[in-house]
Amino acid sequence: MKPISCFVAMPFSKDFDVVYKKHIKPLIEEEFEDIECIRMDEQPKLGYILNNIQNEIDRCTFVIADISVENPNVFFEIGYAYGQNKIIIFIKHGDLDDVPVDINNLIVIGYDREKGYEGLQASLKKTIDANIRKTKQPQPIIMGDCDDICGYWVGVYQIKRQKYKAQLSINKESTGNSVTYNCESVISIDNKYLIFQTLKYNGVLNQKSLSPEEWKNGQWIEFVGTSWTNLPNSILSNYLLNAYAINRKVEGNRLHVKIWDNVNYKKKDVFFNRINAQ
Repeated sequence: MKPISCFVAMPFSKDFDVVYKKHIKPLIEEEFEDIECIRMDEQPKLGYILNNIQNEIDRCTFVIADISVENPNVFFEIGYAYGQNKIIIFIKHGDLDDVPVDINNLIVIGYDREKGYEGLQASLKKTIDANIRKTKQPQPIIMGDCDDICGYWVGVYQIKRQKYKAQLSINKESTGNSVTYNCESVISIDNKYLIFQTLKYNGVLNQKSLSPEEWKNGQWIEFVGTSWTNLPNSILSNYLLNAYAINRKVEGNRLHVKIWDNVNYKKKDVFFNRINAQ
């Protein structure tokens, strides 16, 4: 048994067999040798099917859930996985504007059968890399305690008539009295394109963008980093987010974030809401 397992929740039919057998399973087996890929129709186990499903979700590390159709079995598995605090990666064929309301505030990876599933494997790989197998990178060390900002956050904003939905994962690693803060980010644009980011703590690089008083009292900390995106425009293929400036004081489960966007040359004030791990 491999140390990491991926439970795939999807209907069992010809269309979904293609997604699973030609795109999801090969990606997991070829790119992630330490991850086991599980779909229940490939698990010929004795006993009650519901118990077997719950056992597999209990032991899995994360779930890939295809919500292309409103399948009750798939949504039961999503609900159970959510209740077990599992990381869930949502994928969907076709229009993403009709995503169910309970999932609409989360990141959904789109694909198109008619267009040859373009970008599906690349988007899945980046999502797994960022959320499941985070690459440890040397990080600057800062002193102090920012525990309130740690966790999962989602924020929505608009630039040039496009809707941006950003999801942050902030955590810390302690070494003695020193603390390293890490930030992972996924941004969707109009529910179509994804931007993946690993950001490093970077002090107060953009201090001129805020009043000196705001920086002086140490209320704001900053993360900067480069990004990867599946935006079709080659000019934007190396999307760069200059920085997230994050207010260390969390009020009512709302995180105040100042976003420096190097592509649109915009600075946005966004309030993120805390969410459970997905």
